[in-house]
Amino acid sequence: MESIGDIRRTEIIEAFFRTISEKGFARATIREIADRAGCNHGLLHHYFEDKQAIIHASVEHAVNVYKQDLLEGLNKFESAAEQLRFLVPRYLDIGRLNLEISQAWLDLYALSKNEASIQKPVQACFREAREIISGVIARGIRDGEFRKVNARVMANVILASLEGATLLWVVDAEETPLKAIGKQIDDLIQTYLQKE
Repeated sequence: MESIGDIRRTEIIEAFFRTISEKGFARATIREIADRAGCNHGLLHHYFEDKQAIIHASVEHAVNVYKQDLLEGLNKFESAAEQLRFLVPRYLDIGRLNLEISQAWLDLYALSKNEASIQKPVQACFREAREIISGVIARGIRDGEFRKVNARVMANVILASLEGATLLWVVDAEETPLKAIGKQIDDLIQTYLQKE
């Protein structure tokens, strides 16, 4: 069972993402985040020292939720090909994707180029995803399902495709049919990895 403190931290993290998506990182204040979380800014400081601490906790929270969900889903499938067929639509599932959180991530991506305190947790997120995907690909190669490729490079190609589709959706949701794009990405991956 979650403690009151854990619940409150999660509420603050969710408020952080909503505030960032609406105001942008630079204009979001601790007071606004606290207001959205339903607490005063003094209480927010009890849980997080500053905005940087909220960023780290938010990215860590998002990575943990994503990783747990992804691993639970992947474990339902035996073959690497089935796991990749699960991964792509799961990554782009509009029912699970939250436009506010995706907009906040876009802001964090932009800031991560010049701010090491943001860059490190964002890099950690991609490293986790890359490890999971490259592990699936490496297993597929080892088990004879896939042809020999550099699993890490292919994982980067898959991540770039999925993140690019998500970026398009954030910028122009009306013209970005994520389900259809995901199907095409999946078909390309499966075709490329197929043993000759």
